[in-house]
Amino acid sequence: MRRHCAVPIWGLITLCALTMTIAAHAAVPRVITYQGRLLNSSGLPVSDGIYSIRLALYDSPTAGSTLWDNGVRSVQITGGLFSYALGDSTALPSTLFATDTLCWLGIKVGNDPELVPRVKLTSTAYAFKSLWSDSSGYALAIANGSVSSPSIMDGSIASSDLANQVVDSTKLADNAVATTRIADNAVTAAKVLDEPGVAANLESGPLTVSSTTMQDLVTVTITIPAPGYILLDGMAYGETYATDGQNIGLVQIDETEGGPVMIPGATLFGGFNMQTSNGKLWPIYASRTYYKSAAGAYTFRLEAAVSSGQGPGALVEINSRILRALYVPTSYGSVISYLSARDATGIDAAAVVGNQSDNGAIRVDLRELELKAAKAQAEADKLQRQILEEKLRQSQQQLQK
Repeated sequence: MRRHCAVPIWGLITLCALTMTIAAHAAVPRVITYQGRLLNSSGLPVSDGIYSIRLALYDSPTAGSTLWDNGVRSVQITGGLFSYALGDSTALPSTLFATDTLCWLGIKVGNDPELVPRVKLTSTAYAFKSLWSDSSGYALAIANGSVSSPSIMDGSIASSDLANQVVDSTKLADNAVATTRIADNAVTAAKVLDEPGVAANLESGPLTVSSTTMQDLVTVTITIPAPGYILLDGMAYGETYATDGQNIGLVQIDETEGGPVMIPGATLFGGFNMQTSNGKLWPIYASRTYYKSAAGAYTFRLEAAVSSGQGPGALVEINSRILRALYVPTSYGSVISYLSARDATGIDAAAVVGNQSDNGAIRVDLRELELKAAKAQAEADKLQRQILEEKLRQSQQQLQK
């Protein structure tokens, strides 16, 4: 019986083909080239010819489990030298080198026993570069838009992998973030864009009011971050004196400077028959609610006028004027208020309560305005999502070409 020994020549195993497990830009051969020299029992190269050789990979230098078996193949040997591409006939498993499992190559010539020792596979210097493919952090040459959603494994992206502010409302589906997904105390006031807010202003000292046209007592400007309600409260002290006849003042809240008196809505103080010219002090309070369908800055005024038909020499002074505005993002029930005919222009009939009109003021439920604005916003959001989905679809089509 002839005895053979395989002597590996320089290089032994070329492992650059390990990149077969990586999705590269160019096709990568899925084979590993093995070169060796076959000697007889005298240490001389075997005769030239075709020999039956079986090559297999194991997980142990002796015995162990077979990881891959090429079966018996006819191999040309010249001057004792031969070369064979592992995986050329029987494909190497794609997961063979996915872990740190060590491999040994077993060689069997003809009917002889397997040559010993088995050859341990080692990597070449540049094959170590393929280790970097195990981490997406080293994927430096991925073109923008080349990784689509189906290519990302569920749960593979952690919050620490996302840059700050890269996920906005357009990236979240409706109701995608449930309460159970939000940690306790995770949402602070700074993160709530439409939380309630307040603005206020005051003016001290007496201000004489003598015209039947509304004049400003104090103004306040509030900037709201989103559609919502603005609740206004005005307070002051009024003084009437110098006549024993009619002496009546009117105070109201309005947006328009010098606007008309709105009854109901205006607060009246004084009287038709004062019976004395001595001064009288009157506490004054006025309130009004607005709904604004857009974010922005809005200015309101606490204003006053005197009634027509004032008694001879009648004087009205107003002191300590305060106006406060509170923004509230939503309602939890009907919000009944009065609008002047001017402010009610364009109001839907659904918002008018009972078609009531009192002295030119129209009684409305402002919540209908909120619902209308919310519906319009929902339609705008839907359109925006459709545009983004169409852009994504077009991008995916481009990638598939």
